[in-house]
Amino acid sequence: MTLPFSWIEMSNQAQLEWIAAYLARQSLSGSLPGSLMQNLNHYGSQQMINMLNEAPNNAEFRELSRKMKGAWTTRQNRKKHGNPVSLQMPKATQKQLKSLAKKRKQSQSETLSQIINDASDEKSRLVEQRNNASELLQNEQYVYLYPSDVDSLLDALLDEISHRCSLKVRENGGDPNVDFGLRRIYFDLVRERFSELASKVSALQSPDGQASSPLLERALQKGWDYGIPYY
Repeated sequence: MTLPFSWIEMSNQAQLEWIAAYLARQSLSGSLPGSLMQNLNHYGSQQMINMLNEAPNNAEFRELSRKMKGAWTTRQNRKKHGNPVSLQMPKATQKQLKSLAKKRKQSQSETLSQIINDASDEKSRLVEQRNNASELLQNEQYVYLYPSDVDSLLDALLDEISHRCSLKVRENGGDPNVDFGLRRIYFDLVRERFSELASKVSALQSPDGQASSPLLERALQKGWDYGIPYY
């Protein structure tokens, strides 16, 4: 986050002298924050400029920084380009500009310059946000699934669990349709494998984070497809 007065160039003596005069003028008009007024009276303008870098980042000092930067930019533009270009604008806009300048205790040219600077700063901020978002999208991979896709994938996973467990039971060479013990082994294997996957796959979990009972029942019932009656 940009701090108030970070735009001040401590190596620019002309700017520092202008700021000292600006603070003095604002002090006379009573436009400075109370704490800054006290420090200005106690330390003087030059010392106060050094203390601006330690000013709190609150609305009062951000507003002062904004006004001061706008006034400095206006001065620099006038120095570089001479008198500002005369602009034509609707009467309603002129009225708004005049009212805003009065509220900010600035000239209309200072206010207009500040509005332009603020718009430029906002544009730069939005560009930075857009670039950061673009970089994030490049570095991250997002997969979007429709609910029907999720259900199909879950069903395929349950089939895989049942098929895997069925093959493991049949490795013993017995017939689960005849040997009740093999059926029990099969169902225990399904429950074990389902719980293991549920600890890693949120789609297999109930809202409380435990293995979903309805999905486990579906996995167990798939034993019918592999010749193992479900009891």
